[in-house]
Formats: sequence, structure tokens, C-alpha cells
Amino acid sequence: MGKIIDISAKLVNEPKFLQVAEGKTYKVDDRKNTVLQMNAILNEGAASAEGIDKAIKLGLGEEAFKEIEAMELSITAYQSLFIGMMALVTDKSFEEMEKTFRNTTA
Repeated sequence: MGKIIDISAKLVNEPKFLQVAEGKTYKVDDRKNTVLQMNAILNEGAASAEGIDKAIKLGLGEEAFKEIEAMELSITAYQSLFIGMMALVTDKSFEEMEKTFRNTTA
């Protein structure tokens, strides 16, 4: 029999959640096709507000997006929400993703 590499333990499919306020926790869609769509949107419009909106709609869903919009967050808080979502989909810490985001928008 040939060589076998067992990656079954590495294929973790646990849900990821982003808490944005007390009682406001949203499931993040980190499936490959969703993340590829988010990346395509962000590459088209860099980190524009419109691109971030579209990425959040994909990552958190339309209903969550509407609830978040109703919060009328500051742009800094909105960026933090986006960074947190992207940290979850890329399996990085918030701090790592924040550093990446700040470097690309500087």
C-alpha cells in the first residue's frame, strides 16, 4: 500500500462567532467559496466602505448586516467589526489581522 497522510483531524468545521455587543453574536461564514467572494470584492474596491459592507453581508448574512447598520457604529468601530470577522475567517488573532488591515490601508 502507498503512503497515506491522514489530515482528517485537521479538517475542523466548527462554527465561528463574532460578538459585537451584549446579546449580539453572529455566526461567521468561513466557507471557502464565501471567503473567495469576500476577497474578490475587497480586491476590486480595496478596503472601501462599500467593499466592507458587501464583505460583511457575505460573512455575517443580510439580517446581521441590517442589525449592525441599525447600531449606527462609528467608522472606527465598523472597521473593528470587519477586522474581527476577517480574523475569524483567516484563523488569525484580532491583533494580527488589525496589523495587516492597518498596513494595507495606511
